[in-house]
Amino acid sequence: MVTHPEQLTQVVIEAGEIIQSLKPKRLATLSLVEDDTVETQREIATVLGCSPPTVSNHLKIFSELPIPMVDRPGPSITQAGHQILGHLNEYMAELGTDLDDIDWSHPDDMDKIDECLDPLHTSRGPLLSLVIYSIGVRNSAGETLNLLHAPEPVRISPVVADVKERQQRRGETVSRDQIRWRLTNLEKGGCITIDDKTILITEKGEA
Repeated sequence: MVTHPEQLTQVVIEAGEIIQSLKPKRLATLSLVEDDTVETQREIATVLGCSPPTVSNHLKIFSELPIPMVDRPGPSITQAGHQILGHLNEYMAELGTDLDDIDWSHPDDMDKIDECLDPLHTSRGPLLSLVIYSIGVRNSAGETLNLLHAPEPVRISPVVADVKERQQRRGETVSRDQIRWRLTNLEKGGCITIDDKTILITEKGEA
């Protein structure tokens, strides 16, 4: 169990890095690696309508994550990769998108993935992950989706203070405006709603 504040912050950041790596085409690559009917990078590239070097770059990113999701050469998906895909599929199913039903060669299906993961995969750096975590632990439903308990408003100021403190401990500076910008991204992505002083987390945000 992680109890030290710096360790917990690092875990949150690494989890965010993994999620940020799952852009739709990369997620498609990972899912096709898991699919026993597709065996080579060239076959994956054919399905996705891209070049083999693009697929190779996707696999390189997955192999170099804090928790590698792909082993190279091969490629083959790691046990962690299987687990992360499983969790991701559960999350997407809650929001009406089943990875098993996705046609990775169809633009409309890729748009579904894009909408479901926005703004997680469109963000850069650790700030969004830290903001999401801070909102989650202050929400009455806890850190995971719990439909038996309606979420309650979370005050913005403690979230801002928490994120600033975590960044300062990492030797990084961050402004209130930068944090508010991440909150705006979450609102645009349908994860939260915001008024002047409070945040209300949505079903997507909890998931």
